[in-house]
Amino acid sequence: MNGELSNNGLELTKPAPAMELRSSTWRSPDLEGGRGQGLSEIDAAIVEETWQDVADFSAARVRKEMAHAAREQPDLLAFVLGLTESLPRRVNELAGYIYFVIWQAFCRSTKGKLPRVKAPAIDRKFKANEQALERLQGANARFLEKAALAQITKQAAVFAYMVEAIFEADQDEEDPVEMTEEQSGTLFWVLKTVIDVLHETRQSMPRGTG
Repeated sequence: MNGELSNNGLELTKPAPAMELRSSTWRSPDLEGGRGQGLSEIDAAIVEETWQDVADFSAARVRKEMAHAAREQPDLLAFVLGLTESLPRRVNELAGYIYFVIWQAFCRSTKGKLPRVKAPAIDRKFKANEQALERLQGANARFLEKAALAQITKQAAVFAYMVEAIFEADQDEEDPVEMTEEQSGTLFWVLKTVIDVLHETRQSMPRGTG
């Protein structure tokens, strides 16, 4: 492991800094042929810059930014930590860290303040994702690196970061975060829900702010 971020007793496990965002292989249908690159799509360069910046945050900066994240999106942070609190400590920490990077990427890509996402909207989206999971039972989790990705996300670059951060966590040579397939699946569906609801709330903002 390459260090930890801490706030209010929560240690946030950093994925290996050597992880690269191979976003060139991740494309949503709206990106094909150069279409749809406007209001809602977060650029891969911003996502990569964000996780690299966060990896270099000082402890003081982390405390400040995490406190800000908790104030801005309390229901969303509670959702992530609540649904992963029964997992091993370091898996729970990893979930918090990835959430923080995702939230930062959305903030950096949005002019103005993102509207607060409320618990009922999060719950509805998570249930919708659970239903999608039922339809995908039996598929290997790593199918996400295939063309199926195009059918399940509108934020290809953010999604790519999330998937790689989860599925490469056990490949850190110094200090891997070991997860079962079920645990990595839980992280995936929780954090996919985060991306979905942040995307939707960003979409709801007046044109020119997203």
